[in-house]
Amino acid sequence: TSTHAIICLYFLWHFHCSNRKGKLIFFYDWSIKLKWSGMAEGKEGEVKGEIEIPNLSDENAVEEVDVIVTVESSGKVVSQTMKEMVHREAPIVVRSKLSEYLRCLKEEYSNKGLILPKRQSPTESSPATPPTLGTRISTQRSPSPAATSNKKSGTVNVNTTQIKMTESFMTSIEELYNTLTTQQLVATFTNSSTKLEAKKGGLYSLLDGLISGQYMELEKPHKIVKTWREKSWPDAHYSTVTIELNQEQDCAKLVLLHTNVPEGVAERTKLGWKTHIFERIKSVFGYGARLF
Repeated sequence: TSTHAIICLYFLWHFHCSNRKGKLIFFYDWSIKLKWSGMAEGKEGEVKGEIEIPNLSDENAVEEVDVIVTVESSGKVVSQTMKEMVHREAPIVVRSKLSEYLRCLKEEYSNKGLILPKRQSPTESSPATPPTLGTRISTQRSPSPAATSNKKSGTVNVNTTQIKMTESFMTSIEELYNTLTTQQLVATFTNSSTKLEAKKGGLYSLLDGLISGQYMELEKPHKIVKTWREKSWPDAHYSTVTIELNQEQDCAKLVLLHTNVPEGVAERTKLGWKTHIFERIKSVFGYGARLF
């Protein structure tokens, strides 16, 4: 099997480079979507699909970046061997190329003269002692109550919002409930290391530890309530996820209520539910199309 074309569909990006104390600091946030095609041996001929990288940013190591690979059938049968090969090999190749690209980008900016010598008073014989953390804080405006932490109780006060979503899956609520609460199945559709104990008080960890929490309520096959936090969120801040499953005549309807989500990451979190959970379940298990 050989891939003969990769075409970039869109590349939404933000990149910023700053010089602080003689060191370059890089900030970036990209969303990348690709089309791929390849020639397979035998009867399958040309095989096509898409690759999506929704979370390439300075907050995540390249090894932690999600690489979502889909295979387009276009009415013809694509063998399970081909699908497994693409899902296994494509993320490895993509992450390798992303690492190379980031390395080259940082090297290019490092050679643009952005690293400047620190300014030093001509009357000083040695570098000035940098101000202490307390000195810097005393010259700044006091943080607002919404952004401060309560050290005594260990809780963090942040501005939050909620996410509401409804999604339909072409399966039964029993199958969908099992898909959401079985460790092996969750690991399959997230394509990542997963640990979970689906019982009241049980802990879980998704996407190689980027998301974690605890199950608060389980009502098979109708309801799942659990706490949820991302690794990058403020310490001790947890949101709450409530999932209700309702059996319709031709599908299972999932109603999601995600409360206490930090406002700054609400849109990203909503996109994550759509691309990393719902669409992956439909793609991997075939719950996105009616089966006759």
